[in-house]
Amino acid sequence: MVIVPGLSDNPAGLRWLTRNWVERYGLIPHIVRFGWYGHVDDFAPRLDRLGEYIDGLLADGKHVSLLGTSAGASAVLNAFFSRRDAIQGVVSVCGQLRAGEGVYPSLDHSRNRRLFKPSVLRCEEGIGGLTSADKGRILTVSPLFDEFVPVATMTIAGATNRRIVAIEHMAGIYLALSVYARIVVDFLARGA
Repeated sequence: MVIVPGLSDNPAGLRWLTRNWVERYGLIPHIVRFGWYGHVDDFAPRLDRLGEYIDGLLADGKHVSLLGTSAGASAVLNAFFSRRDAIQGVVSVCGQLRAGEGVYPSLDHSRNRRLFKPSVLRCEEGIGGLTSADKGRILTVSPLFDEFVPVATMTIAGATNRRIVAIEHMAGIYLALSVYARIVVDFLARGA
């Protein structure tokens, strides 16, 4: 499982949250930093680098699933769009997947948005081209309330969308990968 963190780009928390996933669930976490800080022109090369990492795992014959937390959710979906037939499943945890209309905070007010905004906009465009079968391999996990990401932008019509009892962005991510980890694992285990 390739896991991409959000804007903090810090793998330490994700490493700790998934430390026992190999023994408990048989999932090997590969945490890949996206490199969110940079100029807007850096987006495509960074997405390509993520794609190359995924392609390397696929070339080794691995079954690959993708999981993105926060901003990492749009990044993994963008990687999925060009590898639909090869990816087992995709999980978005507290991720903004669309710009949304009339939402607060708006995408233009998002922190560190230089690379985040193009990722969300490309993701929104890619979602429009998904088939029903593609959507069947996508799980979105969202909290009841999120102070950074509008909850209305976290779901995909036709995908499996789960709401967890969590209030707050970081708490939602933490709980989704610990207390509610079975939601993720069971979704991927059924072949997404």
